[in-house]
Amino acid sequence: PASIEHTIQWARDKFENSFTQKPNMFDRFWQVNQSPESVLKLLKDNTVPENSLPSIRLLCGRPRSWSQCVTQARVKFEKLFNHRAKDLLHTFPLDTKMKDGTLFWQSPKRPPTPLTFDANNALHFQFIKTHACLKANVCGIAVTSADLEQDTLCSLLSAVKVPEFIPSGKKVETDEKASAPTQDAADDDVVEKCVAKFSSFLQTAAVTPDMLRMHPEAFEKDDDSNNHIDFITATSNLRAEVYSI
Repeated sequence: PASIEHTIQWARDKFENSFTQKPNMFDRFWQVNQSPESVLKLLKDNTVPENSLPSIRLLCGRPRSWSQCVTQARVKFEKLFNHRAKDLLHTFPLDTKMKDGTLFWQSPKRPPTPLTFDANNALHFQFIKTHACLKANVCGIAVTSADLEQDTLCSLLSAVKVPEFIPSGKKVETDEKASAPTQDAADDDVVEKCVAKFSSFLQTAAVTPDMLRMHPEAFEKDDDSNNHIDFITATSNLRAEVYSI
């Protein structure tokens, strides 16, 4: 990103993806495939229904309490504003040079700076609070005024175990003329891992009809109480901070 307009659009896309598009996809999938056990059987028979893998991931990772919403928000902060920056710098250190000898990190490219989470930072806290609220709304989890108190949130945050950074090892293509890589080779492995996780999940969790339903958010900028603009503002400004905009 090179301007605040870029980070605002990025934040808007994050909102749509997390709280509108994925929940809508989830609802459509489970309306058609009403039995998790039948979906698992299809996958074991090497039949992969459309959107089955992301829908299963959402079901297995669905929070069931306010504390789990806060945990997911905290982990998301680390992923978006720390790990991704570290991964990019791991792939392209500051002294990386292109084939022609010029530095990779030169205008208009801006090197990222990973953010360290601080619960006392108003922007960090706003991201956690709004993300957790939106996740709770989407998953039908009631939130009380006591849940939103700073002391309550800080107590929950102090118990979160944040995953350590591990380089992704993904190859980033810098040649704009290069063709996009195919992903077929990884498909079987991805399906196999998803089947194992889903099978384990169904053995330990009783899936109720409510768990197969989400409540997508429809973006509304003029309602100050819905956390939409507050989430986008926090997310955009944090992205801008990462890239010194």
